[in-house]
Amino acid sequence: PAQEGEWCQMEPQDGGGPPQSMDGMDGEFSRTATANAVAAAKVGWKGGTAWLRNWGPPVAFAVILPLLLNLFGGEQHPGSALLPAVYMASWKLRVQMYTHFYLMPLLCLLVYVLEVFFGSVSPETSDDWAANVGWQMLPMVAILSHYLLVVIASDVSKVKREAIDDWCQSVSAFLDRKCYQEMTWHPFLYAKAERVLLSIASVFKIIVAILQICMAAAILGAPQDLVKCQPEGQESQGGWKAYAWTMYGVLCFQDVVYHSAMYLSGNFGGRKAAIRKSFAEPALQPTYWEWYFIASYYPTQSIWLPITIECLRSIPVALARMRDKQEVYISNFLWIIDVAAGLFMLISDLTGHCNFPHNVIYRQLSLGFVWAVGIAEARWRKHKILSRADKPVEGRLYFPVGHHEIDCMHRKWLAGRQLPEQSGPIDLGGCPCGKCKGYYFAEGELELEREETKLDFNDPTLQTWVSYKRKTTLPGAWVRIDVHKKAGIKLARKPMGTALEGQFRVIYPLVDHGGCLKKWGDFNGRLFAAKRYKKDPEGGWDLEELDNLESEAEIRTMANRHNRMLKPYFQDCLMSEKAAEFGRAFNEIENLSVRKVDIMRACIMELDHDKTMPVLYLVERFLEDDAPFQKFNNNDYVPGNYSRINTPNMLSLFSYFKSDRTLLMCDVQGKKTKFTDMQFHSSDLLNDFDDLEDDHEEDVPEMRDWMHSDGGFVMMKRVLVGLYKQDALQALARKVWPEQTALLEEEVESWLEEPEFSKEIKALEKAAKIYSVYFQALNPVMQTGSIKGAAFIDRDQELVNAMKSGSWGATMDMDESSGTSKGGGRRRGRRPSTMVGKAIAWLTGSGGNGKGAKVTPVDDGRVLYDSSRSGNGTPPPGMHQLQSVSVVGARGQRAPARPRITSADSDDDPDHYHPHTYMQ
Repeated sequence: PAQEGEWCQMEPQDGGGPPQSMDGMDGEFSRTATANAVAAAKVGWKGGTAWLRNWGPPVAFAVILPLLLNLFGGEQHPGSALLPAVYMASWKLRVQMYTHFYLMPLLCLLVYVLEVFFGSVSPETSDDWAANVGWQMLPMVAILSHYLLVVIASDVSKVKREAIDDWCQSVSAFLDRKCYQEMTWHPFLYAKAERVLLSIASVFKIIVAILQICMAAAILGAPQDLVKCQPEGQESQGGWKAYAWTMYGVLCFQDVVYHSAMYLSGNFGGRKAAIRKSFAEPALQPTYWEWYFIASYYPTQSIWLPITIECLRSIPVALARMRDKQEVYISNFLWIIDVAAGLFMLISDLTGHCNFPHNVIYRQLSLGFVWAVGIAEARWRKHKILSRADKPVEGRLYFPVGHHEIDCMHRKWLAGRQLPEQSGPIDLGGCPCGKCKGYYFAEGELELEREETKLDFNDPTLQTWVSYKRKTTLPGAWVRIDVHKKAGIKLARKPMGTALEGQFRVIYPLVDHGGCLKKWGDFNGRLFAAKRYKKDPEGGWDLEELDNLESEAEIRTMANRHNRMLKPYFQDCLMSEKAAEFGRAFNEIENLSVRKVDIMRACIMELDHDKTMPVLYLVERFLEDDAPFQKFNNNDYVPGNYSRINTPNMLSLFSYFKSDRTLLMCDVQGKKTKFTDMQFHSSDLLNDFDDLEDDHEEDVPEMRDWMHSDGGFVMMKRVLVGLYKQDALQALARKVWPEQTALLEEEVESWLEEPEFSKEIKALEKAAKIYSVYFQALNPVMQTGSIKGAAFIDRDQELVNAMKSGSWGATMDMDESSGTSKGGGRRRGRRPSTMVGKAIAWLTGSGGNGKGAKVTPVDDGRVLYDSSRSGNGTPPPGMHQLQSVSVVGARGQRAPARPRITSADSDDDPDHYHPHTYMQ
């Protein structure tokens, strides 16, 4: 190295060439700087367009609507002109806005001050300024009352938890007897114990909504002029003003009652620290503050219109909250009424035909705009998925039609048609998608042939490769349909990103324009998911694209791996048929107080079968519902009561009973009650994969040929212990299958008496605290939309954000006076690195390691050691953290995930942790 003031001699380049000139270095630097600038410009352009697409519509709406009314409508209301911006902010910044709900009175006061300061007519035309100020205190009274009553409900829930649970259980048992045993009441009236209080609150909302609609007609009389255009005088509008303020009080009371019922029923875990954050949950989000603005500005008899619409909307939402509904019951009809009423008021005001309160117009159009944008975004997302599939394909479709252990679904096109006993061509009787050819393969007679290569060891230079054929016999009986390019099946060229990215497969959108899959597979819809393995489920190695490899040896080795990946695709398809068999039997159970299920069946698509490296896809319906893709249980132990949805766990338990305790269907995932990609554990495979050696390979029992992975009896026991510890699930199972459930309880108790197994469960109980973060987010009570609706929310992204940044469900009990958790460790959080980031973190109370910080799900999942040993919340030197990794067991079968120990100073970025990683 050169000393100070000296020049450093340049080393020769490329083995002794002359040193590079300074001009060459300047040119290289210039080219690098230009490339970096271009790359930065592209990133900036992409970010700018994304921001414009995300924020452009609401910002434009918040600016244009007040301009129309204040500049062209004749009246000046500068304070009210803020309301569209507030409504749009509460939509785009829902969590931040509602978490800081206590600032709402300041907003009301600001609007009032602006109206008075700029000389507009004050919110109250009375000359008594004290009365005017008193009206501004109403939001403060509502907020304080709301918060106080919820705190009381939280305390009562802690103190009287056992008594509340007993009472709810007794009410649920009474409803069960009336609805399912005596069958004298409609099953719709049944409520699970954890939903009794919520159902009572919802029934109260329905009754009050109906009374609100009838009250005006009964007390004030039906409006002769249904749309009262001109504001009435102070004397004649008193009744309608009282009607408007009554609506404000009713909304306040309804929100408080439902919020309190949430805490009393244990949906928030009774955490005082989570009360403020709970206001941001989609099922709550109090809207009475919007009605304060409507009721305080010149109410006329036209106020009946928005109140009626609001009451009509609250009825189906309350009905949805009574049940395990994860969707929002807001019909397009109500949305059309919202938009039509708002546009009518706006046009009437602009043309001078009528004089409507601006606050009513702002609220109606804002709500309608949010729904319109939500519907447009949902359609746009679907359009983007459809547009990805632009590559016409020609290939073969394989449909399972039989297996000696599986009752495959009998397809409609096979009705009245007998399949031949021997393999061979079959007559399809017409094809809706052009020319099709059909072939039948009897069970065990489907063979796929692939060409592989290997080194010729007779060549001393080892530069020669020889080819050979490998045949793979596939289980089950199959029907193959050969389709042409003109059949209308189009596949995406690149895989799509998903909220819960799979560990082993990627998804390619596929569109069936010609109806081939609908005809031969009895699939509904035309959008499908074509799944392809990116990692071998048996060996665990990556299946890379050949274009990414350089050497010939790597390319040939990877090609061999791809060509050998045949059986897992067909086994996955057969497993989906087995799961569908359990699903059909589950739906046939009478008087079952859980919802019906829909199990996604699948087929196999083979492309480029005449080339050296054909490609296989597992094809099933694409789940388009407006709900997040979720994992409802796991293929390993999940601590009791962490999973809060009964239907998928009831299905898993049913599979165990239905198969005479030989199979357990688990790892249930999907949207709502549409499930896919289940896994099975078998009691036949007794190896627990702890011994990875192959010394006793001949002693390992053979797996069923339709399964490519099996956790065995040990993993089955772990899952069953987790199901056994779910109180609500066991109470339900005792009513439906009393004898089998009693036998399961005896089995679980005997398993837990085994010292080694009990010790293993206790260790898993500690390590599985991360499940509380994920499964708390699956609470259907919290996913039911608010009165404002939630169709505009990207719920997949919401789930990802909740897992990354934390929510009330992930917040640990904190000692607020010291800013530490009860475990002794300080709260952990990533400090914002910029001034803007620090400002936002300070405003939202979510950044830094200070008093306002909280433990995020990533932190909660990673801090698995005893934090009391280290006072700074970070692992001391030598401490390790747990990650998830798959284990390859004996005979190459994939065992469920086990914790992997990694160093605490690992380079892994916590922000890159994906929610699906927890579940591997």
